[in-house]
Amino acid sequence: MEKLDRVIEAVQNATAELERLAKLKSIEPAKGQATAALHAQKTVKGFVNAARDVLRAGGRQSVKMKFDTYQTLSRHITPAFKHSATGGVAPVREIFSYSQPALTPKMNGRRFYEVLPGTRRNDLSAVQVFRPSNPVGSAAIVAEGAPKPQRQWQLDSAVYSPRKLAVTDLVTEEWIKLLPNDELLEFLILAHTEHVLDVFNNQIINTIINFGTPFPGNQFANMLNPNGTVGIQSGVRWHDFLAAIAMFYKYTFEDNVIDVEYPNTWIVPFEPFSFVLFGILQDREPDARYLYKEHNIEQWYRNFTTENIFPHRNGDRFIAAFDRNVVRLDIHDDIIVSFERVVDESTETNQYRITVELFYWIYSLHIPPKVVRADWNEIQNLS
Repeated sequence: MEKLDRVIEAVQNATAELERLAKLKSIEPAKGQATAALHAQKTVKGFVNAARDVLRAGGRQSVKMKFDTYQTLSRHITPAFKHSATGGVAPVREIFSYSQPALTPKMNGRRFYEVLPGTRRNDLSAVQVFRPSNPVGSAAIVAEGAPKPQRQWQLDSAVYSPRKLAVTDLVTEEWIKLLPNDELLEFLILAHTEHVLDVFNNQIINTIINFGTPFPGNQFANMLNPNGTVGIQSGVRWHDFLAAIAMFYKYTFEDNVIDVEYPNTWIVPFEPFSFVLFGILQDREPDARYLYKEHNIEQWYRNFTTENIFPHRNGDRFIAAFDRNVVRLDIHDDIIVSFERVVDESTETNQYRITVELFYWIYSLHIPPKVVRADWNEIQNLS
């Protein structure tokens, strides 16, 4: 009888896995993405199987999921469920709602950090960055044979150690076995990993905003209304504000070596009392034409499209504008997930700890960083 039970369980597990793969196939991602997603699913399944060994014998198990492979998986997560042994619907079955509130909004299915340049690293060594900065002196007209003026650069050097982002969770064995096939354990792995990526995204946004040079809105006061009561237009619009930021960026950071002129990436608030993203996208002329559709590549809004505006929910009112090639984000190639047994002697209970870890490096390629930071309330200074 015990052997029959094991055979039935194996058939049930295979059925659940086939259904999961069928759902994944129905999404029809690109061939490379499908292969990566299947590989990541096998990795998660392998970790769940390793965790079962911990449940039986104690100890600790770890698995490394390739960062890019996991991102592909997270876009095609399709929770499995279990059929009855006869292939029909079981008279009684468990229903579990796979859900976790997002901490950071996505645009076109991407978190912000995904657009930043960088590499995937397989070590944890520090990065040393050399940046020429603060040139002193200037060319000038000189008489024949006279001394030439000197222009001298400073060489800035900085070392960046990896930053570690982690989360852990303690659960009981009874909680893990609440659902068949250890589905709850699989959910915890995915939920905590997605949570780490959300927090990671917010950390990257905060770092870039802190890089920023403050935008001086008062320098643009009255530029839209030079004649006092008779202005160029009836009121200041969000796009006037973004134009001023872009112009300040050009004045401050235009570069003839790395071809930086205007910002090509914007980070804007997206939360109560500062839904700037809403204001920008809905901003329109009196004839109801949306302003963001009216700017082409020949104008100062170079690359200003909805694909290059990213919302943030980090609790502040800042807008950041920058060229995405002026910062670098390196990420360790592996997301590390660990599962271990923890014995609580005080309560005489067995618990299990799930840990997710991610390592990364972020740094500016220039001194000062070519980022502008503007408080959205500065729009009031333009009129």
